[in-house]
Amino acid sequence: MIVVQYMPQINTYLNTTKRHWGHLTTSQKISFIIIILLLALSPLLIFAVYQQIELRSRANPITPITPITPPSPSPVLNAWGNAVKFTNYTGINGYLTVDRKSNIQFGNSFTIEFWLKPNTSYASQQVLISKARELISPYRKSSYYIQLQNNGLSFWLNESPVAWGAAPVTIGGWNFVAMSYENGNLYTIVNGNGTTKNNVSFQDTDLPININGLLNIEQYGSTVDYINRDTEIDEIRISKIARYKSSTGGSFIIPIPDKPFTDDADTLALYHLNENTGDAKLKDSSSNTNDGSIKLKPEFLSSTLPQPPEPSPTYTPIPTPSSTNTPTPSPTSKPTPIPLPTSTPTPLPSPTPTAIPTLLPSTTPLPTLISCNPADIDKDGIVDIRDYDLLVNDFLVSNPSHPRSDINKDGIVDITDYSLLVKNYLIETGPCQ
Repeated sequence: MIVVQYMPQINTYLNTTKRHWGHLTTSQKISFIIIILLLALSPLLIFAVYQQIELRSRANPITPITPITPPSPSPVLNAWGNAVKFTNYTGINGYLTVDRKSNIQFGNSFTIEFWLKPNTSYASQQVLISKARELISPYRKSSYYIQLQNNGLSFWLNESPVAWGAAPVTIGGWNFVAMSYENGNLYTIVNGNGTTKNNVSFQDTDLPININGLLNIEQYGSTVDYINRDTEIDEIRISKIARYKSSTGGSFIIPIPDKPFTDDADTLALYHLNENTGDAKLKDSSSNTNDGSIKLKPEFLSSTLPQPPEPSPTYTPIPTPSSTNTPTPSPTSKPTPIPLPTSTPTPLPSPTPTAIPTLLPSTTPLPTLISCNPADIDKDGIVDIRDYDLLVNDFLVSNPSHPRSDINKDGIVDITDYSLLVKNYLIETGPCQ
């Protein structure tokens, strides 16, 4: 490739040499022969240079980057915790109770809300939450109770069924249930669908609160009756206000809670039901500490309520500063001159001569750069392929673009300069001048 590139210059050089061959000295004839040989061997020289570079690369291989293994994601915790499951396959059933001495007493308003999962359909009455005693006279006494029967819910106040079997539930799935009361109006909610009943009287009693059944006739020695056979309950909150109501009466719709209940100033008791099977204490998570008891070891298992949605990121917009127009003062036709204070000359102290410090020469010797190798055309401290490129660019030129290409300073870049570059190839001098 190099021979083809410079063939015109070579032909000119050959014709000139032919005409003057007899006038050439012996050294010039030898130089001519060397030029021909070197041009013929230039591909071999370039291959040798490439091999040197390849050997250097192999001597210092690039260490491959080890990919970083991302950490395993943390397990997602159940935000709902546990739920309680009531079964009665062996004739013995567990239940939860809050003593009658607690301060869970209702006035003219209240709310009871919880999550319910009936796993089996029953025709008989299954009481879920109650503050009531045996339904047989003369022992009957009741504040309220909510019961499951024929795949529907019934809500009772005192001894009257104020909403009987009118609210269907999903068997095998979770249902949100709530009952609110305020000044004679009862609001019952199942899965977000609410109904209103007016002119309902209510009077609270001093009975204990039972979860899963109601108090049996005490003289029989029994505990609760109308118990559930296969039902799960989670998240019970009892409040002193009507949290869900309609301003117009009739039917209404509310959003279904999607996360566990929280305590507030209107909460009387809050049971997350995160206990474990075998525990004896029912913990109240409100500030009122209306703890209860766990009877006959009902089963506590991980709640299967849907996980709460992830909170959406909140972006705070950066306010754009409004441009304020600065009023331009109106020009005064005749500005009032401000009198200048009368200056009193203060005598200056006589100057004191300041000694000028004598600068001492630095004792740190400056580094001395060595002379560059004549074949190091670009003066980068090593004779390499870049110097070769500069010499080839100026080859057979008497006025080279890079003066250092004429290594032997004989006025022309020729085979002699090429021979000197090859002789010094890959010799390093380090920083030079």
